[in-house]
Amino acid sequence: MEKQELKKRSEVPVELTWDLEVLFATRAEYETALTKMEADVAEFAETFTGALNNAEVIVEAIKAYEAIQTQVSVLYHYANLPAATDLTNADYTQMAGQFDNKMATVSATLSFFDSELTQVPEEILDAVVEIEPLYASFIRHTKADKHIQLTPEVEKALAQLSPTLYAPESIYDQAKLADMDFGTFTVDGEDYPLSFVLYEDFYMYHTDTAIRRAAFDAFF
Repeated sequence: MEKQELKKRSEVPVELTWDLEVLFATRAEYETALTKMEADVAEFAETFTGALNNAEVIVEAIKAYEAIQTQVSVLYHYANLPAATDLTNADYTQMAGQFDNKMATVSATLSFFDSELTQVPEEILDAVVEIEPLYASFIRHTKADKHIQLTPEVEKALAQLSPTLYAPESIYDQAKLADMDFGTFTVDGEDYPLSFVLYEDFYMYHTDTAIRRAAFDAFF
């Protein structure tokens, strides 16, 4: 194995990096899509809160919910992939953080859906599958959640608190991926650079036992 060192993002060939323009051509386009998603969520809540009482309406609601989750997935990746490449970039981490905060509100607004759906009688849920077999797995999980679903008020509160509840994990990731300096380690008089990524992706699997063990000792 050749000696490795962690490259800066600017040093990585463009063809090996993510092309976020596939998701949105510009940051402004992303912001517009984010605003639309929030509007769609508000409309979804207004349309279906308290209305999940027959199979036809539930099928319509699941389709709308699926469309929203598709929007969320694209927005999430656009907002978070840059930060995954460089947690020291304030602009990247700010965009990811702002998206997470917005998603706390979105998740709280959408929390009624699972709460109300788990209260629907099973015969109506079975009728949903008869109308749209593609939703069989979703309905099966909904039935299973009947025994563990919390009250709507609690589910909504937990969704709103998600940025706080996940803060320890975010702080840990920031520390290990951006703030910590892992230094170097030496084998046979030669210094090797060390980082979290280099250890996890390279040194951990090194074919040279001396390098692999020295990296382990230095890393941990």
